[in-house]
Amino acid sequence: VAVEQHRLGVGQDPARRVAIEEVAAGAYHTVAITDEGELTAWGWNGYGQLGSPTNMPTYGLPVHPTDNTQRNLPTGAIFVDDVAAAARFIHTAAGVFHSGAIDTEGWAYLWGVNFQGQLCSGSVANVNYPTRIVSLPHDPSGVPIEGARWVQLALGHEHSILLASTGQVYACGSNVNNQLGRPRYTLDTGEGTLSSCPQTKTPFGCPTEFNVRWDRPVLVLGVDDAHPLQRVVKVAAGAYHNLALTADGEVYAWGDNRMNQLGQGPLLYRGPFGGAVHVPFFVFNENADLQPDGGPGALLPGTREPDHPWPGYKVLDIAAGAHFSLAVVVNITGKGCTADGAYTGHKCVKQNMHTGLTEEDWDIPRNIDLSSDHFRVD
Repeated sequence: VAVEQHRLGVGQDPARRVAIEEVAAGAYHTVAITDEGELTAWGWNGYGQLGSPTNMPTYGLPVHPTDNTQRNLPTGAIFVDDVAAAARFIHTAAGVFHSGAIDTEGWAYLWGVNFQGQLCSGSVANVNYPTRIVSLPHDPSGVPIEGARWVQLALGHEHSILLASTGQVYACGSNVNNQLGRPRYTLDTGEGTLSSCPQTKTPFGCPTEFNVRWDRPVLVLGVDDAHPLQRVVKVAAGAYHNLALTADGEVYAWGDNRMNQLGQGPLLYRGPFGGAVHVPFFVFNENADLQPDGGPGALLPGTREPDHPWPGYKVLDIAAGAHFSLAVVVNITGKGCTADGAYTGHKCVKQNMHTGLTEEDWDIPRNIDLSSDHFRVD
């Protein structure tokens, strides 16, 4: 993609053109990085997510194209400090109403709406300009890790996910749907004066410090809610949920699971979860009870669970939509789910339009049958 440089706000010579190296799409805006490492953005700017001043936070369309709540052409970001102005950017991300970028030195910048602390700035004040966050990757005790830097961002609706060069994942912003990978409550069995939180106790237990939000990067925990995720090479964020891909080809998920976007199985296995949970990739087995709530084509509720994990399958890539998840999977053994079940007896079946399966929420990761070979490797 080529864009006239003067439209980027970095020059006046219309004959000069620059290439777009990376682009990210938010809900109502787009952010891009040029081959010169500069930030440009276009779309709606009601919360300063384009990296330039906004005159009013409103959902209404501007009355004139020059209204600061909208940019209909790529417009260069504005910087208010020399450090950010001198940065050369190599990665960008866009959420619903906020944006982010990482520079060549591994520093992260976030700007836009900040009602839930999603800018990781230590406050909830909105920011109209790309602003470096002061936090660096740190160990569980909060001590910065020498030489560590930020390598990727993934932005949701009210939260941000940051991947560090150490392979650990951090989050900030809203935790109402466990987006931060931190438990919202701790178990409290005491009653009255024996309770550890008599003033704040809820039916779910005692609220933790992460119960509502956290405005600085905090380590995302794993399945046991005690140790951080490790060896992560990529992260993705939906509106209220997240995915992490490890160097071992495994996927972990955390956050909102009301639409089965965490891939944990039938509806009865919906969260809530605190830390990230492992995503099991099951054989698309015609005998599995894929709709335990008795939907079209389902067996009786609870009669059979999808209990045949794919042997030898590894995940190559991940992506998250607002309320769903995707993964690219490869079979590295040549065994597992095949068209005729010759290898393992687990026969792959296609979506049957007459059963209604394609019209329901998919509660476990499924094959998307494009060529009918089901990722088989002979």
